[in-house]
Parts: sequence; structure tokens; C-alpha cells
Amino acid sequence: MPRLFVSENRIDGDRIRLVDDDAHYLAHVLRLKTGDEFGVIVPTASEYTVVVELITGDCVAGRITDSHQRNTEPALTLTMYVAVLKGKSFSLVLQKAVELGVGVIVPMITRRTVVQLSPEAAGKRRERWQRIAEEAARQSERMNIPEVEPPLTFDRALQHWQTQDSQGIILAARAVGETSCNLRKIFSQLQGSNRLAVFVGPEGGFTAQELEAGLQAGLYEASLGPRILRAETAALLVCGLCMYEFDELTSPNTVATTNEQ
Repeated sequence: MPRLFVSENRIDGDRIRLVDDDAHYLAHVLRLKTGDEFGVIVPTASEYTVVVELITGDCVAGRITDSHQRNTEPALTLTMYVAVLKGKSFSLVLQKAVELGVGVIVPMITRRTVVQLSPEAAGKRRERWQRIAEEAARQSERMNIPEVEPPLTFDRALQHWQTQDSQGIILAARAVGETSCNLRKIFSQLQGSNRLAVFVGPEGGFTAQELEAGLQAGLYEASLGPRILRAETAALLVCGLCMYEFDELTSPNTVATTNEQ
């Protein structure tokens, strides 16, 4: 059943009225007809089943037939500070990170970031990134839409993290045999925390100066092993490992695979 995120003010008793993009999506993309059902999610609240009663040029109206509480959000509040990547790689990271359960995504412009954004371009990119996050949240049946923050420089990103009540990890390539930054060992120091941030660099990784600044700010330096990973691979792997370590992916309520809609 297709699902939409809507604000609570769209609901009046057992009736709901959707307009603009939501109505267009239901009527022209999904081609729903009178009598068809769709799901509605009010973030952090409830999920409703709605039967279509009326479709006009710019409006879809329906009746709520069922409501229930369901929590698909992870116990771990994970924020991903990730450098903007070239081409379609960044969109892929956004999409899959949302599916994995990341709560907030903060794009970064680092020393080695190839993509440079003007303020105008950054605003347009952020709008597109937020749409990707919403689509991924809908597809993966999350109850909240993760926020994609405005792009920040690495220094500003560190300052942003320091205002949060969160521990943090910064990824760095390590030589074979160096174990002090083993992610499993770092996880053992973070047990009991339900808020965590991960910092992932661009295609060329963080510079030595950025890494040192991160450590001085209080981040834990972490390695994903002796092999060199692409930036998008590292970003998604560390997010998945964080969720697994905090028992999210081993929950009996977790569905192993889903069908793309």
C-alpha cells in the first residue's frame, strides 16, 4: 500500500484532504481511483489507512478507516556528517543511509571535496536531497523523515557536532596491522550511548590537518580495515555497523529485505 507523510492539519476527524504535490502523486503518479486505499503517516504520531472518496484536478479527499501506532525508528539516534561526493554517489549515500535508519544528514565541504557549491546551488541541492530523503523514508516505511542540513565546511561541521549531546567517530584510512582504531574496540567504549555521530570524508579522505582537528574536538578515530574503500562504501558500511552494534538490525521486528516501490 502506498504511503505519504502529511502534517496533522490535513486531518479533520476521520476525513483527510490532500492538495498540490501529494494530490498529484496519488492521482497522476500512482493513478489511484475512488475506493482505493493508501497510507498516511503523521511523523512521530500515527499511521492511518485512508480510502479515496473524491479526486478532482488538484485535490484528493478520503476517509480514515483505520489508525495504529507503529514505531520503525531505531533506538540509536545517528547523525552522519558526510562530504559531498561527485556525480550520483551522494544521492545514493543519502538514500541508503535513510533506509538504514540515519536520523540526520549533514553534508560537508572538506579540503579534498571535489564538488564546490555556491550558496544558491547549495540551496537547490539541499531541496533535492531532502526530497530523496523523504522518498527513501517512505519506501523503507520509516515514521520520520530524516533532516538534511545545509552544507557546512568541515570546521563548521565540527562546531555543529560539539553543540549536540553526542559522541562521535571520524573515519580514517589506517595501515595494515594498526589496531588502535579498530571500530569494534571503539564501540566497546560507547556502550550505553543512544546518540552517535559519524564523520565520513570525500573521495580522497580527510587531510591530516582535518583528522587532527577532529581528534582535538573529541572524535574517536576509526578504521574500517586494511582495504581502501570508496567514500560511498565507507559511509554506508559504518552506518550499518553502528545500527548492528546497537542491536537495530538484529531486532525481531526488522524486515531483512523490502521491495522497491
